[in-house]
Amino acid sequence: MIKFEKISHDDYGDILDICKDILGGTDYLPHIFHKWVDDKGFFLGAYTSFGKLVGCAKLSFSILY
Repeated sequence: MIKFEKISHDDYGDILDICKDILGGTDYLPHIFHKWVDDKGFFLGAYTSFGKLVGCAKLSFSILY
């Protein structure tokens, strides 16, 4: 079963594990992960499967008038 939930600083190890093979280990996400977790301007969520983080998504919200 795959769930979508809010990501936290505790998920950093799983992010490193996912990113280690992306672009030869040079993916940008590990470098900005903690900033994004703390930023209140958007939602950083994780896809989990059986308690293991298997993906993530950054969602920005805008109010249109």
